[in-house]
Amino acid sequence: MLQYASKMINLQNDSGAKYVFETNTICDFWLKVSDNYPNVGKETLEKLFLFPSTYLCECYSLPICM
Repeated sequence: MLQYASKMINLQNDSGAKYVFETNTICDFWLKVSDNYPNVGKETLEKLFLFPSTYLCECYSLPICM
């Protein structure tokens, strides 16, 4: 856990990662920075993909209803 926190601090201070975050979706961001931060990216993506079906349902149902 301590190593994960240390890597997160490094990621927060990475100006290149900040640019990638500002110009991509959250999932694309984690996929792109996972090369430089493999453990942080993997753990975070696992947490993000716990609820993908709910997100996809919301994304696809809204345009149909309008």
